[in-house]
Amino acid sequence: MKKMVDEYFTKKDSSKLEVRLNLKLDEKLDEIRDDMKQWHSDLIDIVDGLASEVKDNREFREITTHQIVEVEERVGKVEKKVFGTVV
Repeated sequence: MKKMVDEYFTKKDSSKLEVRLNLKLDEKLDEIRDDMKQWHSDLIDIVDGLASEVKDNREFREITTHQIVEVEERVGKVEKKVFGTVV
C-alpha cells in the first residue's frame, strides 16, 4: 500500500512542476521577445533603405523633368528660327 501512495501526485510535486513550467515559459517568452526585436530591427533597416531610394528617385525625377523642360524650350526656339513656327 505504501508503494501506491508514493506514486500519487502530491501538492509538493505540483509546486515543483509549477516552478519548472514557469521557468520554461519565461525562457520561451524571452526567446520570442529576442526574435521580435531582431525582426523589428531588420524591418527598420529595410524601410530605411527604401526611404533613401524613394528620396533619390524623387530628386532624379525633379532634375530630369527640369532638364526636359529646358530642352523643349531650346528646341522650340530653334524650330521657330529655322521653320518660322513651332511644330
